[in-house]
Amino acid sequence: MNRKWLLGATIGITLLGSGYPLAAHAQAASASYHDLDTASKWALDSIRFLNERGITQGYVNQSYQPHKLVTRQEVAALLARALKLPAIPSGLAGPSDMSPASWSYASVQAVRNLGLMGDPSEPFRPLEPVTREELVSIFAQATGAQGSGQTTLPEMDAGEVDPANRQKVEASVELGLLQGDGSTLDLSKPTERQEVAVILTRLMQALGGPADKEAVLTVVGTDKVRLGAFEYPMTDELKSLLGSANAELLNGATIKVKLGDDYRIEQIVDMTIPASKHDLELDGGQLRIAGNLKILGDNLTLKNLHVDGSVVVQGDAKSSLAFENVGIGTLELGTAARLTLSGDSKVASLRIPDEAVEGTQVVLQDEGAIDDIVVPDKLLVPALVKDYGVNRGKVRLINGQPPEQPATGGSSSSQPVMLYAVPIGTVQPVGGSYKLPDQVSVRMSNGTSVDKSVVWTPPEGVEIRNGEVRLSAPAVYSFSGAVEGLSAAAELKIDVRFPLKLSLSPAYQTVSAVAGQTATFAFSAAPDTDLTASVSDVAYQLQWFDGSGVNRTSEVQLSDVGSMHASRTGSYWILSYTGSHAVAAPETLSVGVAFDEAGTYTAQVTAIQYNPQ
Repeated sequence: MNRKWLLGATIGITLLGSGYPLAAHAQAASASYHDLDTASKWALDSIRFLNERGITQGYVNQSYQPHKLVTRQEVAALLARALKLPAIPSGLAGPSDMSPASWSYASVQAVRNLGLMGDPSEPFRPLEPVTREELVSIFAQATGAQGSGQTTLPEMDAGEVDPANRQKVEASVELGLLQGDGSTLDLSKPTERQEVAVILTRLMQALGGPADKEAVLTVVGTDKVRLGAFEYPMTDELKSLLGSANAELLNGATIKVKLGDDYRIEQIVDMTIPASKHDLELDGGQLRIAGNLKILGDNLTLKNLHVDGSVVVQGDAKSSLAFENVGIGTLELGTAARLTLSGDSKVASLRIPDEAVEGTQVVLQDEGAIDDIVVPDKLLVPALVKDYGVNRGKVRLINGQPPEQPATGGSSSSQPVMLYAVPIGTVQPVGGSYKLPDQVSVRMSNGTSVDKSVVWTPPEGVEIRNGEVRLSAPAVYSFSGAVEGLSAAAELKIDVRFPLKLSLSPAYQTVSAVAGQTATFAFSAAPDTDLTASVSDVAYQLQWFDGSGVNRTSEVQLSDVGSMHASRTGSYWILSYTGSHAVAAPETLSVGVAFDEAGTYTAQVTAIQYNPQ
């Protein structure tokens, strides 16, 4: 029986208020302790966080005793209650340094039986304080916590940590459970009650992560999965979906979940199947996904599943996506796909935007049906749904309206008609010349496209010369086009941008200056990948403004510019390289700035083309 999971350690767990179980009385969630003024400021929020949730226990005199050291037997009792561990048969030998009459004896036996707190054949040391290393190692083992393996311990701790605990300690540091003073983690330091409160609070917040955003899924066994850094148990209903039968498809997927009070996975809220998944099957065992399912993989079959929200198909064009006995609220195609609905599959709304029309085919088999198909034009549906004449009755609505019935008598075929021009969008650099297209693609009622001539009308203030435009200010410009033989206008949007993206590091968007002292200012730049892979002759223009918006650049002195050259010209500084400099990858720069007067100054950085040679 696998109980190495801290099921109640964040909700049912308590911080012991006494070494004796009957001497401690649980305080109400709203209780306050008269000695919290003795607690460290960094622990107060965690103590209150646990207290508000009814997790903390204090003492009979309503004290918290934040600096009291926590012993090994107290942690054992904490774990035994949290994990609801069964009593160990009395015939089994216990620790040599404990009496069966001890209040914590049964808890120690139960915990040691699971290998959580040392070798059962060795003394337990019940009254010995728990070190910081031991505490986080116990928590990491109980929750199955794993890090990336890339964390390096501070030099002072690397030689001190027990090799058996190294990975657990490294994972705890990576997850933010354990922090030091920058030079050491104080691993051998006994743990105070206030420290347990802080570590436990951080653990609770980390465990709740998959309820806030999607986490990478790994199927561990028949009754639990790993989401990100931790292992989580799940309800019996979820085992049909998240079990080993679907492991090949699910490993590497990301999911967002609803967690119970014991951190058991109760419901899947959202799921993303990555693009690396191909030629696989997912059997949901009649499970419901409360939110959305995003599909990036290809040639997949989903069976026996109900998705209350949206199934979103994205990525490259799909050769095949099959749904068997699947219920879907909304099926949205972000790319062309061949869809097969079989068994009793039902889709409430199938949305096929223009960019997914060409190459999409919908196959309805058995009782597969669609309540409403939403398309750019209703005349596209006969070309999108295979054997539409036979399957017409399986499509109740088109764009929210009942489909038109075929006319009786005569030929059922007709010439395709033009429906609309496919919108055009492009990204261009500031000051560049752009030749307007002289043809647009027009979608036909049979699902094909034809090219037609177009005459463009520019927006106000823009002039077309010889079929070209030159746009000198960053903005999105919308053009309207008259298309040959089509009453509806075509649309062209030109997104004009600077070729270099700039961003200020959040910590340095403003500089809090002490008169005459140097502060650090940093910013980063990278090519706009929609425009170019490299920008040549790059320099940066820097300005600073005070709280009233007055330009104070003339009062600023720059230093620590490294190999760059800094020169002040009027109301701005220019930071440049010696010779021509091209930015082909993100670069981060920092400089020292000193102000004549104290205050808070806001920086403005502009990328310019400038070559001092």
